[in-house]
Order: sequence, then structure tokens, then C-alpha cells
Amino acid sequence: MSDSDQVLEVGPTGIDAVIELSKRYQSTLGQLPFEAFRLFAKERRVVASFSGQRITGYAIYRVRKRTGALVLVHLCVDADSRGGNTAQQLVAR
Repeated sequence: MSDSDQVLEVGPTGIDAVIELSKRYQSTLGQLPFEAFRLFAKERRVVASFSGQRITGYAIYRVRKRTGALVLVHLCVDADSRGGNTAQQLVAR
């Protein structure tokens, strides 16, 4: 990630870009129905990295009720953005 890149929370209005990125890498990602993406976005459990207007990665997480621990559900970084610290930035957010 460069200094101009941003990691932002994704809500229901921005989830389509996340879904489109997931479609490109669905052969290597675990199965997650698109409706689940929308539910996680509604619950504010999706963060995405952007380079300008282009999405470069995303992370979806949930919180364990009993322990409060964060569980990573999906992590995806665009091939052109790999090798930097995009994944680290997403998880740190």
C-alpha cells in the first residue's frame, strides 16, 4: 500500500465492489454466499483497501460472542497489490 491508499469500513452501499473482487478469486477463497457479504456489510464487519477508486483488497470478520475474539472470515488481496502490506493493513484496521 502506498501513502495514497486507504483502508475503509464498507457498508451496504459499497459491498458490490467487494463482491466483484471476490468473484475474481473465488477459486482460492472459501465459499461465502453473496447474501452473507451483504449481512456482514450491514453489521459493519467488512473493511477494504482502496488505491484511488480501485479496490485492492478486503477483509471480512466476525466477533465471537463468548470471548470477544475477532475471527477472520475472508481475506482477499488483488494480485497486483500482493507483496506489499495490504493484508497487514486490512487486519490491523
